[in-house]
Amino acid sequence: MEAFEYISDMNKFSWWQRLSAKYGGAAAMFAVSKKLKQKYNITNEREALYECGREWMEELNGKPFHGGETPDLADLAVYGILTSIEGLR
Repeated sequence: MEAFEYISDMNKFSWWQRLSAKYGGAAAMFAVSKKLKQKYNITNEREALYECGREWMEELNGKPFHGGETPDLADLAVYGILTSIEGLR
């Protein structure tokens, strides 16, 4: 809900649109997350995220980017994911 509240506050939505985005979006993502957790057998979301971060760091193997000296699409994808959850509990 924090992410959808942020999105609705940063855009010039009407009161009704903000309410719909916040609660409707949060409900939809809750349903999607339940299915994904079941599909990938995730019991602890936070630990699964940390494990992915550890795997990413191992994959970098001391390189500044996944693509070596310059970023590639994998770097862009990880950046997008991390900035989308930055500042959220």
